[in-house]
Formats: sequence, structure tokens, C-alpha cells
Amino acid sequence: MVTRNRIDFKDVAAVAVQEESWRRMPVMSFCYQQCRAQPIVSGKTLVTYNGHVKETIVGLQSVEYVHSSVWPGEFLYHEISQFPYTMTVTLTSGTYHWQDSSDVGCAARYLLVVEAGQYCVLHETMQLQDSARNLDIVVKKGASLQHYAALKPAGQMCDHIQVWVEEGASYQQFFAISGQDVYRRSQCFHALASDSQVMVQGMVAVKSQGFVSDHTLLKQHAANTRSIHRVNTILDQGAKADVYSTVDVVPKAPKVTTRQNIRHLLLSEDAKAFSKPALNISVDDVDCQHGAVSRMIDDDLLFYMNSRGLDRQQATQLYLEGYVDTCFKGYPEGDRLALQIKKAIGLLDE
Repeated sequence: MVTRNRIDFKDVAAVAVQEESWRRMPVMSFCYQQCRAQPIVSGKTLVTYNGHVKETIVGLQSVEYVHSSVWPGEFLYHEISQFPYTMTVTLTSGTYHWQDSSDVGCAARYLLVVEAGQYCVLHETMQLQDSARNLDIVVKKGASLQHYAALKPAGQMCDHIQVWVEEGASYQQFFAISGQDVYRRSQCFHALASDSQVMVQGMVAVKSQGFVSDHTLLKQHAANTRSIHRVNTILDQGAKADVYSTVDVVPKAPKVTTRQNIRHLLLSEDAKAFSKPALNISVDDVDCQHGAVSRMIDDDLLFYMNSRGLDRQQATQLYLEGYVDTCFKGYPEGDRLALQIKKAIGLLDE
């Protein structure tokens, strides 16, 4: 299935239809392009195209992080991961901006490393079309990374993200996903040592027969680790969303805290949502909670707002604005992600 510069995934897709977690995924085919240009240091802005570095941030180094595979049989991951990293970057304290885009049918691999004791903020804007991407992130001892991801996939997009969080380190991801095509995202987060923390929170807005499949695995390898996973979706016009969330606590890792919450909001009768939160706990003395709900806008609530002078359209818009704002309220740069979602669902003009 793997050739020098091209991957044919027909065989992979044939196996995929047999697995619940791969259902409804289309046949995909991508090529891999080596980075041929030397990186250019230019402030703290990173621009990548087809995996090629146009401008890169201060601190570009060659960094290797040895890790074992944790996604047996994951859709497309092993095929793409056989290629070398297209880009490897080390982050020190500061705020960084990353814009990633591609031609149709290309695949790329990235590695970002946050140095020990550093505090970094990463603003990512991803606009890829019919592409595949592997993104690995390492947050070293005592470091912190706030990752704001504005994701606007088009066509058929497959994204793999792995994050390793070392002792006393923290990784926070706030994301907004919007579109009307097919996007599959698989994420795996490793809380490797004591006092490491992972937080993933965001919103998905899909319409016009679009399909988003979001798979998240949080592995807590040590005692006194903490993880939070919260996902809200808004689905309209026949859109579909699958959200899988699994927390895996290894044996001999007590005093672990984890929270999972998945909420789907359906705006039309033909929208479809699927949730699968799961806890794999192998030890006592843990604090773990999970839940999921799918619903439409409450008619009683709309009636109450109608009785206060709002027509149905105004009441619906007010409800949706509150639903979006609540997801990002209180977080730096949350307004920017909320703005993307509001535009996607028609509350604001593009």
C-alpha cells in the first residue's frame, strides 16, 4: 500500500468498513512531498504549504522524540507515519502563529517540541483540502502550551494528532471545526508523569450533508494526572457527527481526575449525531465522570422567548449565540474561535 511518493488506500478503506469506528469514511488517496526549500527564520510566524516551510519560527532545530505506536489499525496513520517529518520545530516562551494549507491530495508530517519550563501560545489556522496530516507535539517537563486551533477542512481531510505531556507540564487545546465536507480527526494525548495535565475543549459546526468524525484517546500513565475533554456540536441540513472519547487509566495510577462531556445540538430532522464516551479504569481511588446528550432546541424555551416579544428566528439566533459563547467563554482568544462557528452557522456574514 506504500510506494515511494504515493499512498493508495483502497485496501485500507476496504478493511475500514468492517470497523465501527471507521464507518462511512470514503476511499482516500494522497501523495507525500519532501520539503525541498531551506526554512527561513522570520519572527514567530510559521507558514506551511504542502508540508513545505515558507517561513518558520525562531528556534528551528532537529529534535527527535522516540515513541511507540498507540493506534493499532488507525485509519491511514501507519501509512503516512512511515515518512520522515516534513518539519521539526522547537518552541520557547512566546506567542506563535501557524498557517497551514495544501494542494489537493498531499500529505505532511510535523513535530513541535515545547522546551522544559517554557510557556507558549500557538495560534493555528488550518485550511487543507483533500489532504492528510500527522502532527506530533511534545510538551517537556514543567512547560505549558495553549493551542488555539481554527480548523476549516475542505473536501476529504484526515488529521492525526499525538501529544506527549511530561511531568508537571500542561497542554490545553481549544478548537473550532467548521465545514460542509468530510473530516476525520484522530487525537491521542499522553499524560506521562505526575502532575501532567491535558485539556481539550471546542466546538464542531457542520451543515449541508457534511460529516465530521472526531476520535480522542486520553491515556493517563501516572498518578495525580488530570484530563478534560469537552465537545459541543451544531448540526444542520443533513450533517453528521461522530464523537468518540476514551480515557485510559493504566494500572498503578491512582488519584487520577478526568472529565468527559459531549453535547450535540441538532437543527434539522435529518441531522445525525453519534457519541461514544468510554472509561477504561484499572485502578481504585480515581475521580472520573463522563456524559453525552443529543437534542434539538427546546420548543418550550422558544415559546418562552416568543412570549417576551421575540419571533422564532430571533429566539433561535439568541439561543445559538449563547450556546456558542458558553463553550469558549472565559478563555483567551475564545472570541476568535466563537466567531468562526457563528459564521459557519449563519449568525454572522463571512
